[in-house]
Amino acid sequence: MRSRKRRFTGSKRTASAGSISRSKSGSSPARRYPCFVICVDNAGNEASLDLGRVYKVIKPLANDGDYFLRVVDNEGEDYLYYAKQLVPVTLPARAKRAVELAVTSEA
Repeated sequence: MRSRKRRFTGSKRTASAGSISRSKSGSSPARRYPCFVICVDNAGNEASLDLGRVYKVIKPLANDGDYFLRVVDNEGEDYLYYAKQLVPVTLPARAKRAVELAVTSEA
């Protein structure tokens, strides 16, 4: 007489198998624009970026590189700056409106 073993026809479900991912690529979620960043390194851009200041980031153009962010700088113009010089910040809605007004009025 043969012993009966269970036979599996599929793969074993993992703990994350039932969860639904919001991201299609599995990487970070899509960024919403405008968003805000703080300058942590202004080397080479001292006239355009101030250390510790909050800046608005706008949607990149098709040919903007992966290592750059399109930032509205001190002159009120949008230029590409290295992403490593800027740290993204998440602001509550009320703070976001206040920063948006401040950034717009300075330009």
